[in-house]
Amino acid sequence: MEKRNILLGLFTIVLITACNDNKFVDTLAKDKNIYVTKSDGKIEQVTYIGKDNEPLISPDKKTVYFIRQTGNMGEYEYEAAEQLAIMQVDLKSLKEEKLTDTIHYEDWKSGSEIYEVTGFTLSQDGRYIYFITQKWTTSGVLVKLNTQTKKLTEISHGDKFELLKDGQYKDHIIVTRSSIKSNVGRQWSNWLINIDGKEIKEIGEDEAVINFKTKQNEKNSR
Repeated sequence: MEKRNILLGLFTIVLITACNDNKFVDTLAKDKNIYVTKSDGKIEQVTYIGKDNEPLISPDKKTVYFIRQTGNMGEYEYEAAEQLAIMQVDLKSLKEEKLTDTIHYEDWKSGSEIYEVTGFTLSQDGRYIYFITQKWTTSGVLVKLNTQTKKLTEISHGDKFELLKDGQYKDHIIVTRSSIKSNVGRQWSNWLINIDGKEIKEIGEDEAVINFKTKQNEKNSR
């Protein structure tokens, strides 16, 4: 009898461990709703209103961040546009929370609703969400959103960016941006900056970026 109870106890422990190991591992968007996949391959839906895209799962697999079309209309670049919101959903309770749907331009002392989000990227520690949104006619602005405080901070003007995830410049950013040069006009170049926008160095054109990343990978493999 005692041996049987021990075996039942061991079976229960194994079963509980297996259930606890069945964790959320990834996320996807389908028909503008957000889904998560589990380690056993099952898929669960977590949003239902058909206005959500670009999901990012937190490193601890407890939260998903995503972009929502709010349905509120405004004007962007002289055309009607739909306001966007940066949202999060807790995967245990399915409680949703808005992180922000506006941006304050510190140098202009004014703000705007968010109508454009590109390059939606989560830092490896889950602390920041990076993306480019609208600001100038000739360029967007790269921002970082603190997922805990909800503070949105401008980093740099730019049209696209890449967050580096390893190597000497881990957690630095390569941003593509334009500038006016005498006798040449507007030119685009890639810059290496830190997450606060401090310039490390100008890398150059896209081919130079490929060479830069190749050299970094070679250093990492040594």
